[in-house]
Amino acid sequence: MNTVIQPTFAALPPPLSQYYPPKPPPHSSLSLSPSRPKPKTPLNFSTSLPTQSLQPLFTTPHPPNPNGSPQTHSLFSHLLHLLRLSSRHADPELARAVHASVLKLENDTHLGNALVSAYLKLGLVPDAYQVFQSLPCPNVVSFTALVSGFAKSGREDEAVELFCRMRRSGIEPNEYSFVAILTACIRILDLELGLQVHALAAKMGYLDYVFVSNAVMGLYGKCGCLDYALKVFDEMPHRDIASWNTVMASLANEFMYDEVFELFCEVLRGDGCVADYITLSTVLTACTGSNAFVEGQEVHAYAVKTGLEGNLSVGNALIELYGECGSVKDVAALFERMHARDVITWTEMITAYMDFGLVGLAVEMFCIRTIIVLNYYSSELL
Repeated sequence: MNTVIQPTFAALPPPLSQYYPPKPPPHSSLSLSPSRPKPKTPLNFSTSLPTQSLQPLFTTPHPPNPNGSPQTHSLFSHLLHLLRLSSRHADPELARAVHASVLKLENDTHLGNALVSAYLKLGLVPDAYQVFQSLPCPNVVSFTALVSGFAKSGREDEAVELFCRMRRSGIEPNEYSFVAILTACIRILDLELGLQVHALAAKMGYLDYVFVSNAVMGLYGKCGCLDYALKVFDEMPHRDIASWNTVMASLANEFMYDEVFELFCEVLRGDGCVADYITLSTVLTACTGSNAFVEGQEVHAYAVKTGLEGNLSVGNALIELYGECGSVKDVAALFERMHARDVITWTEMITAYMDFGLVGLAVEMFCIRTIIVLNYYSSELL
């Protein structure tokens, strides 16, 4: 494994066996109090959590009891297929129709889990919780699905409460449970709870799962604990591109742009990972922040070569770069080539024109954007 950056601004924390907290945490177990210290300056950066890895757990329920009749197996398979269709086609009425059919059957935890998952994918968190409450014997899949759903829908406190309830009931968390609760910690910047979750994950051996370590790094990066994030990264036995993206984003948020470039070069030299759009967006942001226009042009060339120039996030980062370091012609050409645009794209264009002193073009761009938005909402009302 390649040697990673050793930051000079602070000493690294003690080994993982000491589970990081610089002083004993106020809680000896995960029966957690609601007190949550916040960092002085919340950082904004995106951490790529492995949602693809979570997908199989929630979308492929276990088969029903093999002792059931063939007719029961057939019915269960049909209901599971309908639930998958309801999620795929965003059809809440179909999910509720399946729910009505399930109520007529004998309670089955696996089918109930599938129903919870379908409701969560449809954004129907109260319905998912209602199904969960009706399960006679919820298992780790049931709890994890709902903890994840709560964490992603702005109900982080309920996610924490449910995770603690799972622990009190004697159900041990699995690797997906840790990602779910760490997602809640990241969203509410709960470093104290995150330290305890990290310690528990280390104790149970789940840090060997790449996506669990990625989530831990995401927490530390979000809370400004860069030395902890780097230590977790350095101790990972295996890494994926999300690992590199997370640590590079953490470095960029601390304005350590040279270290971002160094890690990007390591990715390109080959560590079994291929740079994706998040990698390029992060590196381009570092180029903009450090006025490294030459390096930015090289990254742009790499984006063109790999077909990532057309990605929305990469395009927005390129507009920001050329707005700071390039010419108005470069910015306009990038904007014209973009197949998709969002509010960030338009804002970057307006900012770039203002920086170039082209106030008229900036106002014109704002007016065009306003007309597009008004037309969109007018069509929605028809």
